Amino acid sequence: MYTIADSLKENLFGTLGYSLNDDDFDNPAYIYSYIIAKNVPTDPAITEFFKKAIKEAADRNIAELRSHPYPVGNNSGEGGWGHNVRQNHYACAPLLYWSLSKEQNYLDAASELLDYKLGLNPLGISYVTGLGFYSVTNPHDRESAYTIYIKDWGPKPGITVFGPGIPGRRRAGFKTEPDVLKLAKERQYIDDIDIISFNEFTIFETMVHDAFYTVLAMVENGMAENHLR
Repeated sequence: MYTIADSLKENLFGTLGYSLNDDDFDNPAYIYSYIIAKNVPTDPAITEFFKKAIKEAADRNIAELRSHPYPVGNNSGEGGWGHNVRQNHYACAPLLYWSLSKEQNYLDAASELLDYKLGLNPLGISYVTGLGFYSVTNPHDRESAYTIYIKDWGPKPGITVFGPGIPGRRRAGFKTEPDVLKLAKERQYIDDIDIISFNEFTIFETMVHDAFYTVLAMVENGMAENHLR
């Protein structure tokens, strides 16, 4: 049964789902805990199999990263809502494999990926509210609507909106100049609270693995591994 982990490299770019219940294994955290276990018996063959699965997934993430001018980490024209701001998910396997191998290129790739939604993108915008010099100010969030329009405090910080490339639901009669649909996928974004496909958010679609930002910030002081574990 453990060999299902070999399919990890085939399921890196979708929305994280209920992968324990089907063949779409998509979360290396499930097997990482087995690899690093110290206080319970483990099978060396299974441990090596899991390490190989994470490495192959990390290598595929890096190959995708290197195939685009900006570190978007996936095909910007294909995917569900939020897929173009899910770099922390795409950085998961590289960062976990770095913790096992200490090979710098895996850490570098994770760092590059995590830069994208904080501003290293064609619009130069941070898709996380409250972070960066130029960040999203109108997330589709009820609490933020209150803090913005009633209290004038600005949006609730720390929200990663769905971001660019999925111009689905938007307010009736809303027009842009130029037409947003004619722009490149990574430029298809408008900071408007009523455009749900750009500015709504969910934990599992846009904010999963956000804790990796904390891990990266602690790499230089040697505390990163403790937080990964």
